[in-house]
Amino acid sequence: MNSERFASLADAYGGQIERWPDADQADARAFWAAHRTEASRILAAAEAVDGLLGASPEPVFSGVLRERILSAAAPTRAERRLRAPGRLFSGLGLAAACVAGVLFGSSLSDQIIGDPALEALDQASTSFDAAYSLEMEDAG
Repeated sequence: MNSERFASLADAYGGQIERWPDADQADARAFWAAHRTEASRILAAAEAVDGLLGASPEPVFSGVLRERILSAAAPTRAERRLRAPGRLFSGLGLAAACVAGVLFGSSLSDQIIGDPALEALDQASTSFDAAYSLEMEDAG
């Protein structure tokens, strides 16, 4: 461990090596034993910051900021009025898509009923289903 790493850990975790990550504590103690003057100076500065932080009062939140944020996030009456037509148009779009699907499906069914190749395919599929059902009954 070098002095930059030691100082970085002291800045992040404070002036007591016991509060540092377990993986860094052994190296930090070895650095402190080898460089007592420099390490003690770094730890003393970190402990001074710890003392200031410990002496400061706990913040008290009045809820004013929370209310301001929530009121800013809530849509105003004018914004709600502007959004209402958007809901109407999205509903109309969904209805139009449904109508188009029904019309397309009905026109497609007229084409399928008159097509001999598709009717043969339908008949073959029905025959396959019947054969599969019999096979499953025999197996069971």
